[in-house]
Amino acid sequence: MKMTLCDVVSPAVPQLDTDTAEGHMREGGTVVWTCTSTGGNPAPSMTWYRNGSPVNSSWSTLTPAAVKFGATVSRLTWTLTATDHWANFSCSASTAVISGSRVYSPVARYRVQCKYLDTHIEERH
Repeated sequence: MKMTLCDVVSPAVPQLDTDTAEGHMREGGTVVWTCTSTGGNPAPSMTWYRNGSPVNSSWSTLTPAAVKFGATVSRLTWTLTATDHWANFSCSASTAVISGSRVYSPVARYRVQCKYLDTHIEERH
C-alpha cells in the first residue's frame, strides 16, 4: 500500500483593501473591496460579511476567489445605500479540511450620506 502525505495549512488572516478611503461616502456610491489571504493548503474559501452576516450574492457583485502567486483573492463590489451607514464589512478565509480554521479580516466602515434631491427655490419679487 502506497500513501501520499501532504501538508495541510491554515490560511493567514485576510487583508481587506479598497479603492476608496474609509469615511464619508454618498448613498449610491460604489465601493470595491479586495480580500487577500496568503498560505493555506488547500487554498481557502473566502466569505464576505455585512454586520456579521454572510453577503448574499444577489445584493452585490462578488468575484469568486482565485489563487494567484500563493494568495487567495476575492473581490466584492457594493453599491452603498442609507442602511449601510456605519455598517461593518469584512471577509474570512477558511479551509474545510481543518476544523476552526476560519480567520477574519479587520472591519471596514463607512459613513453613508443620504442623497438629497435638488430643489429650486423661486425668488419672489
